[in-house]
Amino acid sequence: YKACYNIGAVCYDNQEYQKSIVYYQKAAKLDPKDDRVYYGIAASQYVLGQLKNAETNCQTALEINPNNDTAKTLLINIKKKQ
Repeated sequence: YKACYNIGAVCYDNQEYQKSIVYYQKAAKLDPKDDRVYYGIAASQYVLGQLKNAETNCQTALEINPNNDTAKTLLINIKKKQ
């Protein structure tokens, strides 16, 4: 899990957004209760313009952890763009 999550984060930092989604999704399969993974997927999807998918993943992150402030902020930004 940690390896997939960390590779996803590094790919995001290197602006390899599609690749980061792949690794975050692998991490989500290994630990589906970690809200950070869904936020990571959503952040990458947001940058790629996949707003509906990003919204869904933000909502999943918030269902797991309603206190995820980064997911809340991203969801607000997604709604502004839609």
